[in-house]
Amino acid sequence: MGIGYNRITLSTVGVLGPLSELVKQNVTPKLALSLHAPNDRIREEVVPTMKNVKLMDLIKAGYEYRQATGKNVTFEYVLLEASTTTRSTRWSSQEDRGHQDEK
Repeated sequence: MGIGYNRITLSTVGVLGPLSELVKQNVTPKLALSLHAPNDRIREEVVPTMKNVKLMDLIKAGYEYRQATGKNVTFEYVLLEASTTTRSTRWSSQEDRGHQDEK
């Protein structure tokens, strides 16, 4: 097709299994991970089909992809009125924040 992997962005809401297989096969497009919420409780409401994929798993997968490929990972976040934009939905604990302090 003539399109390089650097011109393709793979976006996922939490389907993480195939990522390691892509890396093994040297298929490494840009990666965007959709968080959708600041904590697992709200994320389960916003994306109920991904209730088994925790934010920590998603963030960890992003860091692992970065380490394996050297490519930056985009973390996406959706703003939904009365769901993810209120003061009470901010990062609520160190556990919810995941690896945000890592470099």
